[in-house]
Amino acid sequence: MFTPVGMTTLGRPGRGCYIGTSGSMSTSIGEGARDVDYCLIADGLVIFRNKIYVMDNHELNKVISREFHAKPYSSHPGYQKTLTVVKKFYYWPNMKRDVAEFVARCSDCQRVKAECKHLGGLLQPITIPEWKWEVISMYSITRLLKTVRQHDSVMVVVDRLKKIARFIPMRSTFSASDVA
Repeated sequence: MFTPVGMTTLGRPGRGCYIGTSGSMSTSIGEGARDVDYCLIADGLVIFRNKIYVMDNHELNKVISREFHAKPYSSHPGYQKTLTVVKKFYYWPNMKRDVAEFVARCSDCQRVKAECKHLGGLLQPITIPEWKWEVISMYSITRLLKTVRQHDSVMVVVDRLKKIARFIPMRSTFSASDVA
């Protein structure tokens, strides 16, 4: 898993300037400093609630989103998974909006995106016929080469129960009464 720079020092804050929730600054951690939200570590990073705070830099936000979304080892996860992974290490204002915009504009995701379609309704069972040739379907295959008997079409009759097909040679000039 990718570990951002400076994350190894997050478990135990070291020396530096600590900014409390009221905005006051102190140089040491005392008993009353448990409500500290921001801290500045030696690398010059600002830590907010044990996450790297990214200043208002849209390009840097894109780079971070791309790092967790569009790399070969991440296989383009969706919005929720990308946001969850980014939130583990980083924080910036409007993070959800920025990650959602990045994922929505990802060209690879748009090309492979599966359409979500609503189901048509409840399935209706098809009744099973009781006798052979009770329910049939008929198809005509036309414009074939003529045979010796001048047949240029084939009528296909299929029994739905036994899945038996009959192929009857015909002429395309036959009328409905001739076929019956």
